Amino acid sequence: METYHFSPPPRAKEGGVRLRVALVYPNSYAVGMDNLGFQGVFRLLASSTSVHCERVFYERDRRCISLESHLRLNEFDVVAFSISFENDYINVLRMLKDSAIEPLASNRDERSPLLLAGGAATTINPEPMTPFMDAIFLGEADEAIQEIVGRCSELEERGRQPVLKSLALVEGVYVPSIQSPFLGEGRDVAGTVRRRVVRDPSTTFCSTAVSSPRSHLGGMFLAEAVRGCSRKCRFCAATCIYAPLRYVPADSLLARVWQAGSSVRTVGLVGACVSEHPDLVPVARALVERGIRVSVSSLRADIGASEILELLARSGTRTVTIAPEAGTREMRKLVNKELAEDSLEETVAAARDSGLASLRLYFMVGLPGEKLEDVMAIVSLVESVSSRFRAGKKARHVTVSVSPFVPKAWTPFQWCPMDERGALRTKMQTLSRQLSRLKGVRFKPQGLRSSFLQAALSRGSWKTGLALHAMVFEGLSARTAWKRAGLEFDSEVFSARELGAALAWDHLDVVPSRERLRKEYEKAFGGGPG
Repeated sequence: METYHFSPPPRAKEGGVRLRVALVYPNSYAVGMDNLGFQGVFRLLASSTSVHCERVFYERDRRCISLESHLRLNEFDVVAFSISFENDYINVLRMLKDSAIEPLASNRDERSPLLLAGGAATTINPEPMTPFMDAIFLGEADEAIQEIVGRCSELEERGRQPVLKSLALVEGVYVPSIQSPFLGEGRDVAGTVRRRVVRDPSTTFCSTAVSSPRSHLGGMFLAEAVRGCSRKCRFCAATCIYAPLRYVPADSLLARVWQAGSSVRTVGLVGACVSEHPDLVPVARALVERGIRVSVSSLRADIGASEILELLARSGTRTVTIAPEAGTREMRKLVNKELAEDSLEETVAAARDSGLASLRLYFMVGLPGEKLEDVMAIVSLVESVSSRFRAGKKARHVTVSVSPFVPKAWTPFQWCPMDERGALRTKMQTLSRQLSRLKGVRFKPQGLRSSFLQAALSRGSWKTGLALHAMVFEGLSARTAWKRAGLEFDSEVFSARELGAALAWDHLDVVPSRERLRKEYEKAFGGGPG
């Protein structure tokens, strides 16, 4: 059973609804209900007296209908997609196909819903979605939702094109038919669309609007504690698209939890650098004193013997996550994540002494210039961490999650190639073989095939969208679909970009300084990666 943590207005009695919105998460209910961005937007839409909002999720082999009233997407005025991961783009098109909605924006007429998109993936690089979306939001929507709703509410009176022209005036909104240099009316549009930033998220920060035991996190109440990150890791898009660093005040966090009601038993504090929150310990202590279990999305690997570890364990949390990212100091320096191994060992010892039962480590393979000995260093580091953390206790275990490096737009590594297929397979097989020999260690690799698709999408253009269209609507393989769109799949994934070459997203303003990206790239590689 779902639990609402806010009170939607009584629209049925007032009869004031002007806009019917389907808020879509293009992945399963279990995944979508744990997404804070989706939850935050649902709260804002469902709280509006002029909007009737229903949720829709993508479930394989099931009809694409709304959760609340079982309506198809083509029965709404606006269909708004919340897209966190590039690989879900293909699900967006599958949902349009299932709903009998014309996928290409240029072919839709007044009878079709207005299609909007937002989220982390489309903020990083919206271009693959531009053939399909009427408007795409870049950045943080906290303060923009009501502006967008107000303009969309004029659909019936004014019609599609006037509304799109009006939306293009909203900061953060990208209307491809008007503002794209590839699909739009003009070519000189550089700098006309910039990422929207909320300067003070202390009241608008995201938290769980509706909790459900059927989510992957089992109904955990999530609250955003931090936006941005102090660590400027060169591979990380989140560092760029959520800058600047902002902390949600402790009193705001606690007030939101108390308002959620007595049904809240577990609270997850979310952010890229939660352990750097200046009031993390007082917040955790206040929650623990009320008998609430506390979890954090991740901890700094060099946090050491912090009181937060003891509080997490005392609250009933059994696992913490840290991300060394690489096995050698040289590779960590390359990605701008300085971490001395003695600091990591201190953190691991503190986690052990606090009574935590398991530890999760995150690593990447396939970083530019990486050698097999760098991969073997991951094994050595895991063996050292496991030995220290388990300390002879069989019940404790260490989970090692490994993902291939995928270059992302708006990062200093956006010009880098992805590692070759054969090299990545060898590295993953080596890790699997070597880590399986270690007692108490569980290996969880990310699939290579999905990573290659992610790489093709993350730096894609409008033509990439046409390739996705061919995959979904014509049933073509990725390689054939990319060729149909005039692209070479392997070149898109495994080739470096020249520093001076035009990039598909150059006309957008997502980060304040392109020059900083270039300088960080040159600082890491000098003449170039590899």
